[in-house]
Formats: sequence, C-alpha cells, structure tokens
Amino acid sequence: MDLSVLHLDNTANVAWNISQGLNKLGVNSKVMMLSNKFNFPCDYPNYYNKNLFGKIKCARDTIRVCKDFDIVHTHGGITRNRVDLVYIKKILRKPLVVHYHGTDARSGNGLHHVGIVDKKIVSTIDLKDWLPDATFIPNPVMVNDYKWNTPVDRVRIIHVPNKREIKGTDKIIEAVGLAKKKVVFDFKIIENVSHDTVLFEMGKSHFVIDWFNPVFGINGVISLEAMSMGVIPICFVKPEYQEKNSPIVMVDTPTVDCLADCIINLVNSEKETLNVLSRLCYKYVQVFRNPVVIAKQYIPIYEEILGNG
Repeated sequence: MDLSVLHLDNTANVAWNISQGLNKLGVNSKVMMLSNKFNFPCDYPNYYNKNLFGKIKCARDTIRVCKDFDIVHTHGGITRNRVDLVYIKKILRKPLVVHYHGTDARSGNGLHHVGIVDKKIVSTIDLKDWLPDATFIPNPVMVNDYKWNTPVDRVRIIHVPNKREIKGTDKIIEAVGLAKKKVVFDFKIIENVSHDTVLFEMGKSHFVIDWFNPVFGINGVISLEAMSMGVIPICFVKPEYQEKNSPIVMVDTPTVDCLADCIINLVNSEKETLNVLSRLCYKYVQVFRNPVVIAKQYIPIYEEILGNG
C-alpha cells in the first residue's frame, strides 16, 4: 500500500502497536519517540530536553523526518509549545492526526492548536465527553505468549499505577488489606520501572488490578496487556463504558469493601473456573484488540484525509 505514516510519541506503547499493525497491512509506518520514561520501542529516538537548544534540536529533527511521510499522527494531544506541529501543518502542509489518551484531553493541556487538526482520535470512550467530534478507536495490544499458571498454593495479584491518585491505588491497598484477613495471596505494586519489567512481573501473576476510580470508570492498557498473556484484569468500569465482549472482572461499585469481596471470591474460585476465564481473556485480545484488527480502522481515515487534502 502506497501510504506512509509517522507516529510522534508513544503513550502506553499504543503508537508502536498501531504501527506494527499498519506495517503488516502494507503501510510504511514508523514511530518517533519524544520521551521514553518506560523504555518503549521506537524507530526514531528524538527526546526533548529542558534547555532551549535541546528543544530547538528536537523540533528541527521532528520536522526533518516528517518531510518523508504522507501523514503525521501525533499522540498525547498538542501542548501550547508544539510549534513544530504548527510548522508541519501550515508550512509543510502535512495532514495531521491527533490522538488523545487521557489526561491530555481531561486536563485541557493537550487541546491547543486544535484548529490545525485534520482528525481527532480518542483511545477510551469516556474521552468523547471532552472531544465529541473525535473518533473513538480502541487501543490495540500485541498478543504475547500465554503465561497463565493455574493457582496452586498462592495467588499472585499485582497493581501497576503510573499515577496513584487517578488509578485509585490507596483504595486498592486498603481493599487488599481487608481481603488478606480472609484469604491468602501475594500482592505487589509495580511502578517506576521499564515496560519490559512490567511485562515480566505480569507474566508471573494471576490477576492485575487496573483502574479503580469512580470518577473515570474505565479500564486501561494494563488490562489489555494482562489479557494478552492470559492474566485476568480486575477493574471498576462504568456500565456505559463496558464492552459487550470484554472478559474483564468488573467490580460492581468502586468501594473498598466491594473490591475486597471481589478479590476474596476470585482467590476462592475453582481452578478450572479461573482457567476458563484466563483463556477467555487471551482469546479476547486475539479477536478484538490484535494490532492488525485495530490498524484496519485507521486506513480509511488516512485515505479520507489525503483525499480531502
């Protein structure tokens, strides 16, 4: 397919997964990283620096690479200081797709320069409340090796917050404490480590507790990455945001007691019941969140933008 796309930045590794799916469909897709706290993969490392010279160099290199692509697909919204994107759109006349992943839209920090945008994408359905004119496309995830181990003596549960306050970590810790008074299991918080380390720890676990926040009521990429190994995610998702086919274990209400009861019930569940649920999780990402399946939704969007240009 005679189409080339450059993704800028790689929030939660979503851009990389989309890019891999596009490449398998014949699109020339690359990822340029502007920051890399979690050591995500990329094709072009081009990191912003706090000093003025570093920022100018990063913007210059971004513009230089963009010249060779048909479409620029930037992730994390557009902040006020992204003059390079204004240049890319206004001077180079490159079609610009802007992908919002969460705080960038909810806080408003990524909603600058929206007048130059050709297409807005949101990665979770709740973001349509902030950007009603955006298109919702679910996040993809690479299908990993099946890692589920049937619980024998001790169930292992992990929680992977990037921001504790929005993931509901305090409530999760409290619920785990209550549950441990009645059942035996291991619990570990994984944070401030590389993406590879997260996947390694996840592969040794049986359950992952994802978002537990009554305000947002969504699941995140962590749930998808867990299911890509057969690990079972636990999450509070508002009814209006729940997917019909999702096998995520949904906590009914975002209270400490309800989460504790959920954990107790899962730890006490029959091994075969958990094995079946694990397989459902693994099958779900293969069918609904495979990068190729998700990437197919972008191609008509790109073609329409180019046609309108």
